[in-house]
Amino acid sequence: MNKSKIKINLSFFLIIIIFILCFFYFIKDVKNLFYSIFAPFQLKLWSLAQNSRSFFQILFFCQSLKEENLKLKNENQKLIFENLNLKESLEKEKVFEEFLKNEPSPKFQFVVAKIIGKMPFQDEIIINKGAKDGILQNSPVITESKVVVGKVSYVYKNFSRVQLITSKNFIFNVEIEDKKIFAKAVGEDNLQLKIIQLPLTEEIQENLIVKTTALGDIFPEGLLVGKIKEIKKSPLESFQEAKIQPMFSLNELRYVFVIPKW
Repeated sequence: MNKSKIKINLSFFLIIIIFILCFFYFIKDVKNLFYSIFAPFQLKLWSLAQNSRSFFQILFFCQSLKEENLKLKNENQKLIFENLNLKESLEKEKVFEEFLKNEPSPKFQFVVAKIIGKMPFQDEIIINKGAKDGILQNSPVITESKVVVGKVSYVYKNFSRVQLITSKNFIFNVEIEDKKIFAKAVGEDNLQLKIIQLPLTEEIQENLIVKTTALGDIFPEGLLVGKIKEIKKSPLESFQEAKIQPMFSLNELRYVFVIPKW
């Protein structure tokens, strides 16, 4: 190898050593320059990453909040349902106790039923007991206070329809208490009831109590029907009429007692 080649190789080797030494000496400055150049881009990327992370955290939080809200809603609905059932059971028990205090004599077989609806444009209600509960057609229906409500008109498996005593042309025998006057009560629809075929010679007054009699075959004897609220007389007629205010209030009535056998 000639001397000129040796010098070139040696020079190249020295240059490499000097470059390496300079690199390690100025490495911090090089890194600083690198960071200075890319800092804005890195900041942007970091911001995007943070925002993305926050976004997904928000999504996760919203989802968790939604699930927790749904859970609380379900638990709240469950509590409401349990409270309603408890309230209904207590109310039913209270009604039943009241009925036992006023139970007609002789003792009857009866079925407690809840009113679940009213037939539109008719004086008929729907109860939640039917054939499977022993309900029979034409069974008397009364309240816990021995107030007559009507009779079963249609029986289904799980439900029944009850024709109210105020239903159009519903006719049954009644007695005006304290007067021993017997007559017929007739329904007029719209919760209206009247007494017909009252002789003009009979003196009756308002607020007299009207009850069922043993003369009919629809209701047991002694059930409360209502009070006389208005008397109509006409010299052209042989009889007088009297409007009756039914004892039951349909808006307040929740439970009734059906008497399949009496």
